Amino acid sequence: MPTEERTKSMTARQKIEWITNNWYGFAVVSALVSVFTGGLGIIRTPFTIAGLAMSLGLTWMFGKLLLGKSSMTRFVLVVVSVLGVLFHGLAIAWHAWSFFGRWELALLFKAGFSVLCVMMHGRSFAVLTDREVKGYIAQG
Repeated sequence: MPTEERTKSMTARQKIEWITNNWYGFAVVSALVSVFTGGLGIIRTPFTIAGLAMSLGLTWMFGKLLLGKSSMTRFVLVVVSVLGVLFHGLAIAWHAWSFFGRWELALLFKAGFSVLCVMMHGRSFAVLTDREVKGYIAQG
């Protein structure tokens, strides 16, 4: 279901909370992907936990700033979303091209993760550029 249909009946505040909750879930999924691809080593595990904590903390901070009607935060996150779609889109193309040369399943897994990243950045862009969300933040 496209983001626009999913969030149609939500208020701007609910849309911001929805995308923030999506990013919390993405942080957990990213940590699990890191565990599955890198394992649970004595060095790797603390870095994975620290990365998860940082991702959750940044998500919380950006969510609170958006709910507090920070137009600078919205602007920065719109730019980050566009760059995320662009660079992860390029990563998908690169992994697909590499797969046809090396036939490694890991490349498909990486491309799949980049698809998930594009989806998250696209959702963020859709919410942050939504007319109601822009109006909500402009009230601040």
